[in-house]
Amino acid sequence: MNDFDTYKSAVFPGPLSTNAWKDHYYGLPLDTNTRAIVWNKDVYTKAGLTGAPKTIDDFLADCAKIKAAGSTCFADGGTYGWAVMPWIWSMGGDITDPKMTTSTGYINGPDTVAAYQLLKDMLDNGYLDKAILGGGLDTYGAFAKDQLANVLDGPWMPPLFASQYPDKAIDFALMPAGKGGPISVVGGEDIALFQQSQNQEAAAEFVRYMLSPETQLALAEAGQVPVRADVADQAVKAHPYFQIFFDQLKTARARLPHPNWPKIESILTDAGQVILRGEKTPQAALDEAAAKIDPLLK
Repeated sequence: MNDFDTYKSAVFPGPLSTNAWKDHYYGLPLDTNTRAIVWNKDVYTKAGLTGAPKTIDDFLADCAKIKAAGSTCFADGGTYGWAVMPWIWSMGGDITDPKMTTSTGYINGPDTVAAYQLLKDMLDNGYLDKAILGGGLDTYGAFAKDQLANVLDGPWMPPLFASQYPDKAIDFALMPAGKGGPISVVGGEDIALFQQSQNQEAAAEFVRYMLSPETQLALAEAGQVPVRADVADQAVKAHPYFQIFFDQLKTARARLPHPNWPKIESILTDAGQVILRGEKTPQAALDEAAAKIDPLLK
């Protein structure tokens, strides 16, 4: 596409980065999502709190009050990238260098180690539910029953709760900020034009159509978060809760856009489980993870 740069400059950088590999783009984002804090107003009120935390330190202070009031502060479903990367990035850590050439010094660096220690401390203090190890609370059901105060979730949650739990008061906030900022993880779908296509110009025209402001707004009306920054204000008119997700997308990042990401994520997941079960220290588990990931980056 000779006008690729026009579309590249129109979309949010986080979703765009899911198409990048070795300084080249192989597609464009089509729709997107990210995870933001969804907080339970009734639980917060019971704990004497009036709003969501802005920093990780505030989050921990709120967790203590929420626990004292009889609810669990936070839950997530595992230690895979979608769950742990927001904590790693927000704490200032990462799992590789920016060029994805080494994991040593990053996944086992002090900030990533601190992120895992944070999660371990939250689990040990009763702030983080054991669902992260498997089992535990039914997240949505517990949230609806005021057993749970916070989840990291996406733009599909408001319509789901409106249909299943219409009386449940929820609100949204950015990922709590650490030294890295309030950083979350990018999801969504991409669209690409294959080099071997026998109808390249028609395919390119379809890409242009799907990324036009009009089509992106149609996707928004259907409940999909558009990737064009210039339609965000209009999309929010259709779905006001989109606003927090647009705000979060300003800093959200892609999970490692590397061909070996599935293998790398498996190592990441296993390391998280070992840490949270208390079988190894964060430093020891992440040193081992770095040694396993480094060869996958070559």
